Amino acid sequence: EDSMGNAGRTAAGDVQGMSAGTGVVHGEFNREAEETTLYQIWIEPNARNVAPRWDSKAFPKEPVTDALPLLVSGMPE
Repeated sequence: EDSMGNAGRTAAGDVQGMSAGTGVVHGEFNREAEETTLYQIWIEPNARNVAPRWDSKAFPKEPVTDALPLLVSGMPE
């Protein structure tokens, strides 16, 4: 949850994206009854003074066999 009013649950295998932009306070909590392993990366932004944002995306849960999906790039969607 964050100071912009966003709250959500990111399921196993899903990806959450957040940009602090011009300022946001956030927290992450494990509210499940089992231990959670979290992988967090920080990426240097390509612009300054942008509005804060939050998003989450579900990815297929099938095992990867030939290539990993692209999660982050410098290219527009």
